[in-house]
Amino acid sequence: MLRSISVYYSGRIAGKKKYRKIYGDSCYKASVSNKGINECPIPRLVPYHNLQSFVRSIPVGNIYTVADTLCNDLDENEKVSGCYHSLKELLVCLAEFYLSGHGGFDVTWFGEEYKFLVTLGRDGAPFGKDETACAWLVSFLKIGRGVLSNNENYLLFGANCSENCIAVQKYIKVLLSEIQGIEKKVFSPNDMKMIAFLCGELSNSAKYFSSFANVSTDDMTVIDRTFGRLTAVKKVDELKKKFAKQLLTNNSKRSKITTFIASMKSRQEFLPPLGTVIDCIHIEPLHLKNNACELAHKYLLREVIAISRIPQSVKTFSEISGSSAVYILTMKKKCQLSRLSKKIVKWFNETREMEKVMILDSRAENPEDFCITLCT
Repeated sequence: MLRSISVYYSGRIAGKKKYRKIYGDSCYKASVSNKGINECPIPRLVPYHNLQSFVRSIPVGNIYTVADTLCNDLDENEKVSGCYHSLKELLVCLAEFYLSGHGGFDVTWFGEEYKFLVTLGRDGAPFGKDETACAWLVSFLKIGRGVLSNNENYLLFGANCSENCIAVQKYIKVLLSEIQGIEKKVFSPNDMKMIAFLCGELSNSAKYFSSFANVSTDDMTVIDRTFGRLTAVKKVDELKKKFAKQLLTNNSKRSKITTFIASMKSRQEFLPPLGTVIDCIHIEPLHLKNNACELAHKYLLREVIAISRIPQSVKTFSEISGSSAVYILTMKKKCQLSRLSKKIVKWFNETREMEKVMILDSRAENPEDFCITLCT
């Protein structure tokens, strides 16, 4: 059973189809004497249904349903599926697990013995048929192979919803009440977009892109900006109440609100849901790295289009020859970036005809001119 669990959870959860394939490949034909190599019995993995029964029998504490506890006052179309643990219950369970030595790891204490330092992290991302998924993770510092080992993260909350939906906002309030009752707490969300929401600010893709300074795309070279913009919250609330009485579409209201916030040279939309716990926040600059990769890819794509010298008569990507499409093929098959390659093909098909007309109007003859116009 232990060997089967090790196979099932090796690297990541194998899933039913993959585990059953491994199970089938590991089943050898027995000899006449029903013995294996050197007359030793051949160990076999446990069948999938027996393994799942054993996993479900492991006590993991109380599990609460998101739809029943956090969406009970919402319409059916607003309810989301998911589950979560109580933070206090899970921490006690994990502490007992590590102190019992069952985890097989030595616990390194920071100063006082038997005092754990805990971190929480959250992120949302596109995921399968549900389009978006959101998860909260909890971990103890200095456990396992190093500080905050990625192998020692445990799922605290998981649901098929966006990271700022109503159910998640309600869970934040539940989690906050638990955090406030735990001493020596450290709260650590994953990336800048998440921090923006927890700070009550517009997302990092807005004009004011930094969660830690009053800086925008217009004056990002100036370094004497200030921290904190809670004074804007009251004015934003008044504007929202004003718009609530007017017959405006949601998109129009949102556009006016974000424009108003930008006019005050701020990003703050509402008070931080975490209250004073927001002071314990720690950033992992995921979106900064994404922006850097996006810029690098923009320059790379410009060079690729220029080198390919795609004729102006080409209207869709399907008309491009294999040698000119090697960049997309490499990205899709070798780099395993199928989603990005599909987006580039879609972008090419949608903009090609429009950009071609622009180039013909300007009488551009250099293929590099076409490349620059298309990428811009």
